[in-house]
Amino acid sequence: RIIKHIRNPPVIIMSWQRLLALDTRSGRLYVVDTQANVPQPRLAVSGLGWPTDIKVHPKSQALYIADVKGKQIWRLSCDVNECTKPVVFSRTDAFRTPREVDITADGAIWVTDFTANSLFAIGSDGAIRQTISSFD
Repeated sequence: RIIKHIRNPPVIIMSWQRLLALDTRSGRLYVVDTQANVPQPRLAVSGLGWPTDIKVHPKSQALYIADVKGKQIWRLSCDVNECTKPVVFSRTDAFRTPREVDITADGAIWVTDFTANSLFAIGSDGAIRQTISSFD
């Protein structure tokens, strides 16, 4: 009910005292303060292409968003009140349809690309550090 105006089933995660809802069709990120008396969605960011996944970095609390349309990974930060402008964290010709982002406990960032049949480890500078592509 809180996110009834999102057209597609959203990707939703909880982080800190907020609910983050990613509208995969419109490329928008909504933030809901779960501690408010009447939680209301607030449009935080738009123009994210065709986002398919969102994860929170366990150390920096930065958000990483996979964008299939732009063949890239966005990075931004949000608190309950506002989000920073998203910046392209990683874009490479190796990405074809980066769909999922995972971040390990030690902060390593992994991107799954089913079309490329690959997993990519991304360094803190956004460059690919390792590619795994043998899935026999």
